[in-house]
Amino acid sequence: MFKILFVTLFLFNFLLCFSQESKCESRLDTTKVIKIAKRHNAYWNKKSQGVPYITFDEQKCSWTVVSTISRHTNKGDCKNTNGCTFVKKVTLVVDAHSKKVISKTKWQKLYSNYE
Repeated sequence: MFKILFVTLFLFNFLLCFSQESKCESRLDTTKVIKIAKRHNAYWNKKSQGVPYITFDEQKCSWTVVSTISRHTNKGDCKNTNGCTFVKKVTLVVDAHSKKVISKTKWQKLYSNYE
């Protein structure tokens, strides 16, 4: 009798420990994330640009949108060389529960084209 009680209490405790793992359930889908990203000017989808990619991180419970653009320019110091390549990248992180933007980072760089 004592063994049966002990085993049932052990299994009950075991189930309680592992049932407390909180899984992230997103209120957003990709279309809603795209709308939020467009509102914050972080989703560029012209044919001449690269396709933005969207990922969902279950551990942080957030969506990440990364858009990149690159173009050729001959302005400034670039007119004396073979031109330059301008690269711009925007990363937007959206919280899956509150549907609010956590962070928005912009990065841009100018590379000289020496040939």
